[in-house]
Amino acid sequence: MAAWTKLRRSLRQSARKKLQIFNSGVASIDVLQPEVSKGNSLKWLASRYDLSPEEIMAFGDGLNDIEMLKFAGHSYAMKNAREEVKEVAKFVTKLPAAENGVLDTIEKEVLGM
Repeated sequence: MAAWTKLRRSLRQSARKKLQIFNSGVASIDVLQPEVSKGNSLKWLASRYDLSPEEIMAFGDGLNDIEMLKFAGHSYAMKNAREEVKEVAKFVTKLPAAENGVLDTIEKEVLGM
């Protein structure tokens, strides 16, 4: 069993309902309080600037992006995203993140290039 898997399992067992734990990349783990998420942050920003979900475009590839993608009216999973993320997003980019998938999508979908 990989060291990261053991660490994640250990954190989950000791934290129980007190923390959220996500793999957020190669050799990275996000440890957050339950109410802290990209989704909640995006909701706060939308409220602060009087934006509806339909006016928001979001991109994600990891489990920590799911709540944000559920909220955004125009949600994109990166081509290289985990399957769980692709299932939640409304769209999937044509290119992975490492090949400028976000820029490519904005140029085509927003700027009409």
